[in-house]
Amino acid sequence: MVEPLSREPPIQNSSDSNTAVLVEGVHKHYGDVRALDGADLRVERGTVVGLLGPNGAGKTTLVRVLTTLLIPGQNDSDTEIDEMTRWVVDKLGPEVPMHFTAFHPDWKMLDIAPTPAATLSRARKIAMDNGVHFAYTGNVHDSTGGSTYCPSCGALVIERDWYQLGTWSLDANGACLGCGTSIPGHFDAAPGHHGARRVPVRLSL
Repeated sequence: MVEPLSREPPIQNSSDSNTAVLVEGVHKHYGDVRALDGADLRVERGTVVGLLGPNGAGKTTLVRVLTTLLIPGQNDSDTEIDEMTRWVVDKLGPEVPMHFTAFHPDWKMLDIAPTPAATLSRARKIAMDNGVHFAYTGNVHDSTGGSTYCPSCGALVIERDWYQLGTWSLDANGACLGCGTSIPGHFDAAPGHHGARRVPVRLSL
């Protein structure tokens, strides 16, 4: 199901238990450019929603996440990763999540090998050493790199193993149970029952 970002009055009944994601009245400006003007979005549990940018691309300014595809020999040097992550912390802030994902040879780039898992782990470490609070690895099986840790005390707060959730050390307000630091995001009081299983979804255009 693909839904447009509306300019209608704020969504009502925000406490509806059937609502998985709720966004109301989001504004985003880049200087004089108005990217988002009172965006509202509600996603019901059990549905799939595609967020499209103004040109139809599969991206949007509504979600603040940076993903970098690390291609061997192209953009995976320590210097490039160090400069990029320092820029992110300085210009965007330490709480913007950064995902380092593995390249897989396909179509017209069959001459380049897949990204080693060690490269992703190295990039994640560089990012965290430079002050990125939430750095992750992707497109590889890496529970450590896919999990969330408290930026204050270092405790594991959300353990992920592919689609399986493990340790959940957040209180009902999304704060670390160890030190009380608030983790950015919207969290339930307890983890959902997700995992590697097939579930029916409804798609409509």
